[in-house]
Amino acid sequence: MKKIASLLILVMVLFASCGGNVDNEREGSHPYLEIVNESSHHKINSVLLLGYNLSPLNLEIGEAQTFALNNGMISGHENIYVIIHIDDNPNSVYIKVNFENGKTTVITLKSRERLRPYLEVSYK
Repeated sequence: MKKIASLLILVMVLFASCGGNVDNEREGSHPYLEIVNESSHHKINSVLLLGYNLSPLNLEIGEAQTFALNNGMISGHENIYVIIHIDDNPNSVYIKVNFENGKTTVITLKSRERLRPYLEVSYK
């Protein structure tokens, strides 16, 4: 009887200690990507990165959108090229970023003048 009681207690302790880790993994099981348009001259039509084609977007000035990258990251989480197509022509800008499960990589489109859009990256 003591063996059964000891085994039951052991199973309960193991179950309780593993339960929290599983929940934490689920909450942070994939990275997020936020696209922000702070350019006064351009709109964002689509975003491309390996394994994802986020289009059509049509993000106007001052708009933002967040995506859960829950289909996995084919080539890992570091040094990933993200291409942002702007306006109604084949113009695009790109940036190399990192991702982390449960965290948000923020890419912001900015411009100094109409012909010079650029991207900034931040993490939250």
